[in-house]
Amino acid sequence: MEDRIFKYALMVSLLLHIFVLLKLSYSNVHFLSQPIKSLEVVYPRMTIEKGTVPKEKKPLKGMKVEVESQPVNTKGRLDSLTKDISKLSEDFFQKGQKPKQPAEKGTKRKVSVPALEAQQIKNPLYLDYYKEVRSSIRERAYVNYQQFDSGEVYLAFIVEASGELKQIRIIEERTKANQYLRRVSVQSVKEASPFPPFPEELKYPELSFNVVISFEVE
Repeated sequence: MEDRIFKYALMVSLLLHIFVLLKLSYSNVHFLSQPIKSLEVVYPRMTIEKGTVPKEKKPLKGMKVEVESQPVNTKGRLDSLTKDISKLSEDFFQKGQKPKQPAEKGTKRKVSVPALEAQQIKNPLYLDYYKEVRSSIRERAYVNYQQFDSGEVYLAFIVEASGELKQIRIIEERTKANQYLRRVSVQSVKEASPFPPFPEELKYPELSFNVVISFEVE
């Protein structure tokens, strides 16, 4: 009799436990199956009246304020400044020349290529051709003469029958001029060539000429 009562009690207890476990499992499943509501945050809208600008707060005493500094490209500025200075130097001192001297009021430059008496050929055709050569040289020397320096440059050069300049040199022992006038003189003779061809009556393959270019300042 006692064994039967114990078995009934055990069965009732087991059924109760099973019922409680089933109910708890159903409650968890039902809770998880419900959707989670999203949380929405709404910020109040601030309105600023037209024409008013919010004032910046001044830093309090003892407060550290970090200021972001931007790097300055000094290298590019220095390179540009160096190029400008180099260009001015080249324009101011071309080919090692001295800077042009300022002309005084009433100062004039004068260029002349006078005839030299010590010419070996006395043929009138040669003398006429020699005069034409001197005229061409004087025109070019006047254009190239830009400074106010004085002096005389003696030159000797050879011209072929076609009028082409063959050789040219400065006669140092008779020249009294600085390097600038020497350079202008040689450049002027080269730019004046080619000269006109020789006349048919002058049957020479080439002729030599001596000229003096005189630079004067009045």
